[in-house]
Amino acid sequence: MAQERKEFSIIKCDARKRTIKQENWKTVEGEFYIRVFLHADKSSSQKEHFNARRFFLPEGGDPKNPAAKLTLYTKTPSGKNREKSTYMKLIREDVRKFKEHLGYLASVAPDESQSIVKKPKTISDLWALYKEEDLMKRVSLKTFQDKLETDTIQSHQNSFNRYVNLFEDHKTNEFPKNVENKFRQLAPTLPQLKNPHETLSPITVRTIGGHLNRFFDWCSLEEMIPGRPKKLLLPSKKLKKHRTAIPSIDQRKSVEAKLRAEVSKWSKKEYRKKNRTTEHDRFRTLLRIYLLANYASMRRGEVYSLPLRNIDLEAKRIYIEPINEDGGTDFKRNPIQVKFRPKAGEGVDYQPIVDYLVPFLEEDLANRKPEERWFLDKSDGSVWFASPDGMTKGIKIILKEMGIEGGCLHWFRKARLNDIWEKNPNASKHFGRHSEIETTESHYTSGEKPSDLTDLVDQIDKEQALLN
Repeated sequence: MAQERKEFSIIKCDARKRTIKQENWKTVEGEFYIRVFLHADKSSSQKEHFNARRFFLPEGGDPKNPAAKLTLYTKTPSGKNREKSTYMKLIREDVRKFKEHLGYLASVAPDESQSIVKKPKTISDLWALYKEEDLMKRVSLKTFQDKLETDTIQSHQNSFNRYVNLFEDHKTNEFPKNVENKFRQLAPTLPQLKNPHETLSPITVRTIGGHLNRFFDWCSLEEMIPGRPKKLLLPSKKLKKHRTAIPSIDQRKSVEAKLRAEVSKWSKKEYRKKNRTTEHDRFRTLLRIYLLANYASMRRGEVYSLPLRNIDLEAKRIYIEPINEDGGTDFKRNPIQVKFRPKAGEGVDYQPIVDYLVPFLEEDLANRKPEERWFLDKSDGSVWFASPDGMTKGIKIILKEMGIEGGCLHWFRKARLNDIWEKNPNASKHFGRHSEIETTESHYTSGEKPSDLTDLVDQIDKEQALLN
């Protein structure tokens, strides 16, 4: 059960203000003072040993004043003794003033961790508290990759920085008049981070506003800001959508032909030295990536974190599930932890295996070594790339060599879904496992796929002369 947090204690110190042990109080001369305990902003050592930060209580609770002797409270100005209940009340009042001077709430309900909450004075103080208490914890639950987690938090931080740029670091009880409508008017005039000569697009303003509204919702729930909850107005959803260019069928065929040719070329080379990986292995890995991105329309993270055990050729399914496993070591022998959380959440979903992929996967799985565990394996149980970014870089090198300009893995995924869309929009939605073709950030749809889905995709492959 939680113990009542100790806010202060009475101590005896020598002339140099060094603490005298209580058992020596009667024999060692000194003065009595009040020691104040702070349970916030502690060092790692203090947290580890459950120690509080310690201060001498200054006269009147003002940090500018010298340390107050106990007699300041126990005796009246005329020298008479005060009752204990009276002088303890005076001490508590000065302790409260002292903590407020330092920017802390003096009275917080004690909990198991004996923590104290820093009192937010400005909107940036409140943001720092929100970032620590809500944002970082929430993002950590949704993203398993350190870089993705850092980038997401930085994106939210950039949104807050833009708010401060517009309305300054005002006090928490002094919001600008009509801030909700002013944000919608002023935000589109802000410059882009990467291109300062261009202003923010309406879609970017909506993203920033979404981050800020989440922040204000938290502030209201935690009763950190007075009055009605703040709700920034955002630009209209009915914005003109620009279709992203996708690779043509000929471009996709040429990329596959290039990768297959390189695999064949390097498979004939004899290596004198037994390296951990070879050029044949590299191109084989890139071919694996391309085939699943293009023909299975799988996302980058899904391909990166795919264990071999999740490929079921008999059922013609590739299962997609949350992964948090040892990924072996990178090329510098540093450990890799493969972490992935699918858009479907914590459940297990699957992607159908179309006929065109079956021969490749049969041959690929048959030639795996016993120690291999990953679809993108180094042949020793380690995933090929230290992170999904390596997949993007590898494919982009090939596209650059071929003079093909455009996206990367998601580029091929979208092209595949577009092929299916032209035949059957509903089938495209299921094959892509989302509700909208236009964006991958829309609400995710999972579950059973239409029974004729793979038949339709196989028919498309036949029409594109990919099957005999």
